Amino acid sequence: MSQAKCDIVNRVIESKEGLAVAGEVLMSISKDEREQAIFRSRRMYQSDRDAGGASVCIGSAADTG
Repeated sequence: MSQAKCDIVNRVIESKEGLAVAGEVLMSISKDEREQAIFRSRRMYQSDRDAGGASVCIGSAADTG
């Protein structure tokens, strides 16, 4: 095989390796974003639940007073 063909083959291999690494990074970022979204959702749910519970307690205290 000529040197030019070897160079082309090597560049293709490097490109494929680069694409594989980029894909892994993208999957990692996507996983991190998903985990962050789940955390935010749980935090919002808990906050809403706590706020709802507090308003029920305030309403109950006013009713008994």
